[in-house]
Amino acid sequence: SKPEEDSVDNCLSNVAEALNDPSLCAEIQNISGDGSRDSCYTNIAVATKRVDLCNLVTGSSIKNYYVNVIGAQTDVLIDKDYCITGLASITKNDLLCQQVSVKDYVKVSPLKMSSSFCYANFAYDNKTPTFCGKAGSLKDHCLEVIK
Repeated sequence: SKPEEDSVDNCLSNVAEALNDPSLCAEIQNISGDGSRDSCYTNIAVATKRVDLCNLVTGSSIKNYYVNVIGAQTDVLIDKDYCITGLASITKNDLLCQQVSVKDYVKVSPLKMSSSFCYANFAYDNKTPTFCGKAGSLKDHCLEVIK
């Protein structure tokens, strides 16, 4: 992508998020990175607590950041499951974790969200260690990071 396309995409992304208008996300050409279409839909889904917007996230984008639940800096796949995981924590609705397609956490790069990760993330964000019990292979680490 050319620099001018990136700046148009970043502008669209900023305006879409400021107005919470997902229709503007559709205009974004960039499918990867921070100002991407997937990030735009995900950020608006979380801001407006609209789980339906997660269906528009294609999983063609990767974000690199420090993931508290696994205690590491890693590439994370921005897909429908990532969107749902974020919404579960924000809306304090742990039932959303059941909708995540992958069930148990697997250490891969880029990191793919799983329902066990969703529960661990939920426990961490909401300081509710009881949900670590549903975190599968992340259970012990989940309990450690909440302390």
